[in-house]
Amino acid sequence: MSLYTTFLKLFKYNLETDKKNTFNIQLCLNDNWDKIENFARNISEQITSNYNSLNTLITNLKTTVTSNYNSLNNSKLNLNLSNCTIPYITNVHISGTSGYILFSNKLSIQWGKAIGFSTVSFVKKFFSEPNVFAQVITAESCVSAAITSVTTSNFYLTDGTHGGKHEDRGGLYNYWFAIGKVE
Repeated sequence: MSLYTTFLKLFKYNLETDKKNTFNIQLCLNDNWDKIENFARNISEQITSNYNSLNTLITNLKTTVTSNYNSLNNSKLNLNLSNCTIPYITNVHISGTSGYILFSNKLSIQWGKAIGFSTVSFVKKFFSEPNVFAQVITAESCVSAAITSVTTSNFYLTDGTHGGKHEDRGGLYNYWFAIGKVE
C-alpha cells in the first residue's frame, strides 16, 4: 500500500507492496511538485506579509519618536531657579584636559594639565578672591610638585622636592585643580 509524508502529504511508493505497480508520473512527480510549489508560495507570501507589517510598524515607530522628539524640542522647559538656595551648576566647559564648572553661588572648580614647572594660568581668568584653593598631582610618584604664588589669574608650579626651587624634570605632566569664587 502506498504511503504519504506526514507534513506535505507527498506521495511515496511503498517498496514492499508497490514493487509491481507501474510508475505513475502524475501521482509521484507532478502532484508532489505542485504540493511543494504551493507550500513554498505560501511561505513566501507569509514572509512578505510579515516583512511588510514589520516595515509599517517600524515606520510608525519612527514617526512617533520623531514627533515626540520635535514636540519636546519645540517646548522650552521653563525653570525659574532664581529663588533656589541650593547651588546648582550653571555652566560646564571642557576642552582637552582642562575645563571648569561654574555654580550658581559663584563657586568654580577648574582643572588642567601642566607640563614641567612654570607659571600656569587658570582655565579662565575669573577668580575674584585671593582665597583660592589649588592642588597639584604629579604624573610620577618619585617627583612631587607644589603650587605657590596663587593670584586671581594664575599660580606657580614648583618642584616640591627641592624646597620650592624651580627644577625642570624634563616635561613631566602635572595635573592640577583649583576651587574658588568667581566674579
